[in-house]
Amino acid sequence: MGESACTLTVLDVADALQSGYAYISGGKSASGHPIITFPDNQEACDLSDEDYKSIVSYLTSIPPYVFYY
Repeated sequence: MGESACTLTVLDVADALQSGYAYISGGKSASGHPIITFPDNQEACDLSDEDYKSIVSYLTSIPPYVFYY
């Protein structure tokens, strides 16, 4: 699967992120990948397919935070 650069900004998905449809909690998988959480939320039914795609695209485009000492 080819990777494409995400051109979304936080402002593009701010309303959906503030509504809590999905977020990155800081947890990591066994292989070190960030975990995206989708809470069980009745209001999520109001989320359009395009908004869902935008949220997932944005959250997966955020580079990992690296600690430098």
